[in-house]
Amino acid sequence: MNMYNKFKNIIFNIKEKIKIYENNFKLNNKIKGRLVFDYSNDSLWEYNIKQKKYFFISKTRKILENSVHRKESDINWWKKLLHPDDSTKAIGKWENFLNNNRKIYRNIYRIHCKNEGYKWILSRGQGMYNKGKLIGISGSYIDITEKKELQNKLKKERTLNKKILNNASIIILMWDLNMNLVEFNKYAEKITGYKKKEILGDKWLYELIPKEEREPITNMFEEIKKGNIRLKVEEQLLCKNGKRIDVLWNNSLIYDKEKTFFLSMGIDITQQKKVEKQLYYMAHHDALTGLPNWNLFNIEFNKALNKKKSEKGALLYLDLDNFKNINDTLGHNAGDVLLKHISSKLSNYIKRPNIVARIGGDEFVIMLKDVFKTKDIKDKVNGILDLFNESFVIEGYEFFISLSVGIAKYPEHGQDITTLYKYADTAMFKAKESKGSKYNFFTLSIEKEMIENVELERELRKAIINKEFELYYQPQIDLKTGNIICVEALIRWKHPKKGFISPAKFIPFAEESGIISSITEWVLENAIRQKREWEKKGYRSVKLGINLSNKCFHMNNLVKKIDETIKKEEVLYEEIELEITETAAMDNIENSIRVLNKIKKLGMKIALDDFGIGYSSLNYLKKLPIDILKMDRAFIKNVTNEKEDKVITNSIIQLAHGLDITVVAEGIETKEQLEFLKNNKCDIGQGYLFSRPVSANEVEKYFKCS
Repeated sequence: MNMYNKFKNIIFNIKEKIKIYENNFKLNNKIKGRLVFDYSNDSLWEYNIKQKKYFFISKTRKILENSVHRKESDINWWKKLLHPDDSTKAIGKWENFLNNNRKIYRNIYRIHCKNEGYKWILSRGQGMYNKGKLIGISGSYIDITEKKELQNKLKKERTLNKKILNNASIIILMWDLNMNLVEFNKYAEKITGYKKKEILGDKWLYELIPKEEREPITNMFEEIKKGNIRLKVEEQLLCKNGKRIDVLWNNSLIYDKEKTFFLSMGIDITQQKKVEKQLYYMAHHDALTGLPNWNLFNIEFNKALNKKKSEKGALLYLDLDNFKNINDTLGHNAGDVLLKHISSKLSNYIKRPNIVARIGGDEFVIMLKDVFKTKDIKDKVNGILDLFNESFVIEGYEFFISLSVGIAKYPEHGQDITTLYKYADTAMFKAKESKGSKYNFFTLSIEKEMIENVELERELRKAIINKEFELYYQPQIDLKTGNIICVEALIRWKHPKKGFISPAKFIPFAEESGIISSITEWVLENAIRQKREWEKKGYRSVKLGINLSNKCFHMNNLVKKIDETIKKEEVLYEEIELEITETAAMDNIENSIRVLNKIKKLGMKIALDDFGIGYSSLNYLKKLPIDILKMDRAFIKNVTNEKEDKVITNSIIQLAHGLDITVVAEGIETKEQLEFLKNNKCDIGQGYLFSRPVSANEVEKYFKCS
């Protein structure tokens, strides 16, 4: 080999070594660069302006995962991978960068990846210039899919929360702990009339909060700072138009990073509160008169008792006398009008702190406070009674109403409303024993009498079980023939210790306690059984009269009970006369007519007792299906001495005969009375002149003589 070739080989070897060295150096730098790149989050790319091609390294290709693993691609390839919704915007940004020689490129879009669909990509780059001319772009990709999806999720949540905040029918307010309002939702704007900007910061306190509530609200925030929060409160908001609304607030604390906020969510309960007030009013006031009812009276009275133990006062119980007459005569509408007039008079006269209440029907109660002397109470009660000296005109009719008033003083008679009410009620019934408007104070003697009455009622119940009742009979005489045509059965109570007790004493208690129904059954069964016994002995021509008390006359099963008893004893219906008082008949005239017609239909006779001392309404006398009219003894007593009684007695007889009604005169005690009645054609007489009430055995002697 010549020298030239040797030198050439040496040079070649040196170049190869240099090349190997350079390649090793480049490889080492490449490995180092790749190690840095592989452990970063970015994928690198370059774009050559002249060639219009992308150049990628493997990680970028791996992210994109396209159908061909290429190191380079043209711009159209990139455009095809863009999401249709992002394409225009992404390409626009790219072209804007190229056309305006911008230094920094930044673009966010979705690009299609082979195995995973679309991914969100953040593409960033920087222009490469040669002598001021853009020759390429060097940049990176980063997969931000998770971040973008999280952002979208948060955005949706914020949008949803904002919709809820602004569309919910809830008032939402939020403050920082310095009392600055930071949130005021759309519904709050709608309800109050304020725009959010008008009340943010500290302006809300003076615009939304009523003046009297500002200090308590400020104090509440001070408590919140200390960690004391009232979770539920009712407060009012002041609207822009000056109207107040009631709001039920639910409160909580919201923690956001280093800040704490006070959140209140409120429901407008204005209408609910209005309904509650209406319901409360209805529950505590009388629907007809508007006066307080017993519920409110009870509350107010107990407040007064608890407020001042040293205070003195009185409870008044008022009852209208014979109010039922007006209802029965003119109807309930007229009665309601009268009650309204009376309530108006009482409420105008009884001023606070005293209180008047209607507790039902024609009954009223009054609380008098700060009356220390009995004279003061009397003056007040007399003032009430004076209100009723004037007449009431209703539907063209003039009425005079009288009152019965019972009075219990506190603390003298009691220190609780139950006791005072009971004593005032007792005193009122005592007052009713007098005529006209009157009042009565509760006394120990009344209490003693009340205790005796309670004992009497207890013994009355035992009397039925112990068979202490007896029947006596008083004959009724035909004034033309002198024969006994009927005997009236009269109950007597033979007490084992007290002897005979008058029906006038125990019948009212029996009616009040409800025992009257049992007593009535006992009378019916025993009287009709006795009638059957007399018939067995041949005394068939004498009829039997049985009294029905006011209460038992209106019992639902009365007619049925009478019918069953008569059938059981097998006596004739026409041999039985049932006596009712004028008062009982008038107590409920419509019901009375129904009951009496049922009795008549069975074939029994009906007698109207004590005629003349009750209402004596000729109109109702015509309507009632009665057979016999019994004149009260009050007319007979002075019939021979008093001209007026003569005229009245004669008129009653004439009237009854004109209606084809038989007349019985009660209480005949003298021959002069008898002669007058005979001369005036009275049909039947009854009284001590003929016989006192006697036992069944005694009355049989009269049968034999008759």
